[in-house]
Amino acid sequence: MPGLSVTVITTGTDGSRTETLPRYPLALFILSAAHRAFPQTSGRTLDLAVAMRHGSAAFLKARVLYPSFQERCKKNRPAFSPKEPMSTTFDPLHARDPSRHRRPPQPLGLTLVVTWFGAGLSPVMPGTAGSLAALPFAAAIAWFGAPWMLVPAALLVFAIGVWASDVYCKRAGVKDPGLIVIDEVAAQWLTLSVTPVAFWPYVIGFVLFRIFDMAKPWPVSWADRHVGGGFGVMVDDLLAGAYSTGALWLVLTFLL
Repeated sequence: MPGLSVTVITTGTDGSRTETLPRYPLALFILSAAHRAFPQTSGRTLDLAVAMRHGSAAFLKARVLYPSFQERCKKNRPAFSPKEPMSTTFDPLHARDPSRHRRPPQPLGLTLVVTWFGAGLSPVMPGTAGSLAALPFAAAIAWFGAPWMLVPAALLVFAIGVWASDVYCKRAGVKDPGLIVIDEVAAQWLTLSVTPVAFWPYVIGFVLFRIFDMAKPWPVSWADRHVGGGFGVMVDDLLAGAYSTGALWLVLTFLL
């Protein structure tokens, strides 16, 4: 009896996959076993090539068409899209590319504004780093002008921060990223507007603002939770700055 070899060819829209099976006399049994082992072939045409190996004997080819997968899955299995065959192995070519969900990089100028020239990029306590970075600018404004000039300067920075923070948050897809510290700058300048340029008053003003910014007494806490957009990013720190401004004035008036 001539030898018998069976080749199962799975034909799909993305190409053909060939599985060569060892010699076995029960060709149809092998074909149905291959169908059970590779359920993703459901609904596709399987070509059963039976080669009669006996010298120059001709090849016998039979085509077997299985029932549509949609009819079978309604009875036995949960449905999945025939266009995306089930696979038991990880295919990196068809894996979801996370870069598709990455947002475009922020403009350098916008990043410098909201992070106050990179202070907000500090890996540790970026808000505190932003408040520290605001001190030399406040001292320069008060030294070459007057301490009260920090009030309009803080309002100007507040207005710029509302616009810049709103644009940055929309582009980044987050509500209030920690690297935005221009709000700390405006509030810190407001706090220091009641003191002349001096070491200890500046230290006290810095500490007081950080306390109120982190404690978030009402309405700071309310604004932090309920006000959104660039205005929400800025206004809660400005309210905390109003608390620290009053506290610093009381300290300078009655204690120093």
